[in-house]
Amino acid sequence: MYSLTTRSRLFRPRVSVGPYRITLGKTLAALPDPHPGAIGPWHELGARRSSYAEQHYFGNPGGYLHWAVGMSDAGTPLAPPIGCEGNTWATAEVAAYRRAARINSVLIVGPVIDLDSLLPAASHPTSTPSASSNSATPHASH
Repeated sequence: MYSLTTRSRLFRPRVSVGPYRITLGKTLAALPDPHPGAIGPWHELGARRSSYAEQHYFGNPGGYLHWAVGMSDAGTPLAPPIGCEGNTWATAEVAAYRRAARINSVLIVGPVIDLDSLLPAASHPTSTPSASSNSATPHASH
């Protein structure tokens, strides 16, 4: 598992996410919507911390890796996931956020690591789950 987060508006690396090429600092809409049955997306909105991540899996074209992309409050530009209600987010709200938010982080995970146990906390520089977080995954415990 490894990740890359841009903390500068001048550092905009291009990264291959499976068969897609993304540029950190560009919108999430550059990637296809996550599959309807996929785990996530994960979002967290607290008093001082926020993040959003979604999982993509492309099979062989993606090297059989799981790709989590999204917004980390450790990076730039920052677009908190505003609009979440409790532990859920309506499909229309997720679509609107994906059109506006900019990818500043990408996490590449091998097949043996369970993303559901890591996200959204793995996108923070401290990697410590917050007790006051909201998660899009109802069974996540924080």
